[in-house]
Amino acid sequence: MEDDHSVMQLIDGDGIFNAVGLDNFVKEVKLAECGISYAVVSIMGPQSSGKSTLLNHLFHTKFREMNAAAGRSQTTQGIWLAECVEIKPFTIVMDLEGNDGKERGQEIAFEKQAALLALAISDILMINMRCSDIGRENAANKPLLRTVFETPLELLQQSLLKDIHKIWDEVPKPLARKFSRFDDNFRVEVVGLPHYIHQREKFKEEVAHLRLRFFNSTCEGGLAGGESLSVVPGLEFSYSSQQMWKVIKENKNLNLPAHKEMISTVRCEAIADEKVDQLHQNQEWLNLEGRVKIGPVRDFSKQLSSIIATYLSEYDEEVQFFDKKIRKTKRKEVLVRKALDVVYPAYESMLEHLRCTEYEKFKANVDQVNTQRKEELFHSVYTYTEAAISEFDKRSKEYLVVIPKDSNNERKPVHERVFNAVHERVSNVVHNKQSSSGVNWDASNIRMKLQNDINLHAITLFMKLFMDGNAKFEDAEKEYKVGWSEWLWRVLGVAASVIGL
Repeated sequence: MEDDHSVMQLIDGDGIFNAVGLDNFVKEVKLAECGISYAVVSIMGPQSSGKSTLLNHLFHTKFREMNAAAGRSQTTQGIWLAECVEIKPFTIVMDLEGNDGKERGQEIAFEKQAALLALAISDILMINMRCSDIGRENAANKPLLRTVFETPLELLQQSLLKDIHKIWDEVPKPLARKFSRFDDNFRVEVVGLPHYIHQREKFKEEVAHLRLRFFNSTCEGGLAGGESLSVVPGLEFSYSSQQMWKVIKENKNLNLPAHKEMISTVRCEAIADEKVDQLHQNQEWLNLEGRVKIGPVRDFSKQLSSIIATYLSEYDEEVQFFDKKIRKTKRKEVLVRKALDVVYPAYESMLEHLRCTEYEKFKANVDQVNTQRKEELFHSVYTYTEAAISEFDKRSKEYLVVIPKDSNNERKPVHERVFNAVHERVSNVVHNKQSSSGVNWDASNIRMKLQNDINLHAITLFMKLFMDGNAKFEDAEKEYKVGWSEWLWRVLGVAASVIGL
């Protein structure tokens, strides 16, 4: 048996889920790479009815078959799983323990649980029945086989569908489905196959023809009826199956829409956190962070935005098959928020470098002014303050991180997507307290620090002007018609108002 097509036990006879085995199976067959382009087929039916034999001929699997010489007995215990050989799209098949077996007797809880799991997971559910069983509550006797073989398949199909519709009408249904018909929810096809023992070659021939119908099963018109909107991405097949079985074993209501939302929530958040962890270790980011601590970095916004866009693009690609609303929410509230928390100190360092640069420019400009000419000093302080603050506002906006749009907003097929589009600069600029964890992405705090630096230096110059022995107090009092101390405070007040306090 080739490893690629090996068989694994998914659930044992005691109902224990083989989580490790399924995780390994998913990795070995590279199910994650399939996205949602894969199918799950299950088979159920009476014990020793030939389910495993049918699967092995239909999908070239290696399920254990009953030894006819040893008599009828339980061959398949629990639920087994295998990859269908050379079927496209990638297809998994589940072989369920046969029902109505003497080993379990009247204990049918596991049979019901296994059937519910198969219904929840499978795109295609095969029910293997002996023709002689159709229309009867229990298995029929072998003498009836000849009569059954001579009965047209159409009549057998009518009888079977009549029983199915009767069951559907009698079972309790959710309010939303209370008045729905069976055909609104399921599509049934009846296929007759020759007896494996009595017509083996004919059996193999017709099974080979049936096998062809499982190719392209998820396409429109295929056995699965087209791509299902509720299918679980291959990456999450193991986790989803485990959670479904847990709910079933606990005898809780299996709410598939709620299950889908739960899977989307857990996995989108986990993927977002994974991307943030990767950002922490990203060498390009660590280099940028180190350079910013030393001094201003050219094209800071472009470099930082590109780094973040890479992880947003990866996130968008990995969550594309999950619930749209949930994946967008987790993108914003987990990935973007946490990523911005990581890089904010670098943005703040750039602002600090800018503050120091603009302050030194202001200081150099006003220090060259003749401090003995108060009109010129007032004018220079006003002009250079405006220039420093204006330049700070302009440059600080250039440091803002650019967040690309969700690349799944208008998702096309993967092969048609232009992945570079996610890196385009768009209008969704992070600003004004984007992070809910307290990170303030406007520059007002450091802008205020720049203003305070300018204020202190301007006040120092004005103090020097009016404390200088060459300045005539009488002139000041005559000009303002107030006392010296009040006049000084007025000057300081004018200086403060000029620079925005």
